[in-house]
Amino acid sequence: MSAREVVSEGQEMELKVESVDRERRRISLSPIDERVQALKPGELGIGSEVEGIVEGIKDFGVFVRLSEKQTGLLHISETDLPKGGSLAAKLERAFPPSSKIRVVVKSIEGERISLTLPAKWLASQGREEDDTATLMAQHRPSGKGLGSLGDALANLKL
Repeated sequence: MSAREVVSEGQEMELKVESVDRERRRISLSPIDERVQALKPGELGIGSEVEGIVEGIKDFGVFVRLSEKQTGLLHISETDLPKGGSLAAKLERAFPPSSKIRVVVKSIEGERISLTLPAKWLASQGREEDDTATLMAQHRPSGKGLGSLGDALANLKL
């Protein structure tokens, strides 16, 4: 695609210089997306809830622009979309390109950022709490009361 197909003469736009090739007398430019520039996620950590912009869709998930330099992946397994049919089409309907989306950082491995939806993150955190409550209930002494300190320490091996 040539520049003439995308822009017209006299059109004003903000651009960023990507590279300069002095030998070939060429400058590589890219448009500045003010919406992306406005994204300020701060320091990303696991559990951080941030706003991003849907950048692209593949059969396996949605790429979400988090800042000018960072993009994360919302894997299809992190959505509640039904199985079957065209996965990319379903993702595109649920997460239209260029739309804003709230996501939570699920993991960071080097440059790879895995994302999930806030409701899924909360549900996963709730499950861990439920697992802890179940373990505690299994180790509670029988009877109506909580038991004594002696009951709690009875099976402790020193």
